[in-house]
Amino acid sequence: MGTLESIGFYSVALPFLLVFTIIFAMLEKIKLFGKQSKRFNLLIALVMAFLVIRVQSLVETMNAFLPQVSFLALIFIMFLLLLGILIGPTENGWSGIPLFLGIIITVGVIIYALLTSSGVVLGGLPSWLQLTSQDRNILIAIVLFFLFVWFVVSEPKDKNSWGKFTDYLGKLPNELGKGGN
Repeated sequence: MGTLESIGFYSVALPFLLVFTIIFAMLEKIKLFGKQSKRFNLLIALVMAFLVIRVQSLVETMNAFLPQVSFLALIFIMFLLLLGILIGPTENGWSGIPLFLGIIITVGVIIYALLTSSGVVLGGLPSWLQLTSQDRNILIAIVLFFLFVWFVVSEPKDKNSWGKFTDYLGKLPNELGKGGN
């Protein structure tokens, strides 16, 4: 990273590439100079990119601004990823109160992660959330107990779904035995 910094990669090459790419893509999209204007668009984008990197104060502003915007975009993407886990496919996703609670918990986790990683909140988890190995084993036992009870008392929606699963389990040893043959 230090070598790239010393040769001007961050203060010249990256701002140049960014400005050139954005201007060229916009000119190509809007077709300002007609359908056969790729050469004009290329030349205009090159000139504008060179003019931007010539003004050092613009480059410094970009270098200060863009990492913050990228960080905010990353936070937004993480939120959407966690939300996508909760919602899932529209026919099988959460809805109503569980979805609302999931969104609230997701926002809380993201805020907590931001505050701890930025140093605003020192330390890790609060003491009441730090689990000992005994606590962890008890929680695993409780979850397994409830999964067992759910498995015993629930009926599958599709009568053939368990049959397909057991058929697959029956064929699994043969599939694993094939290996590289």
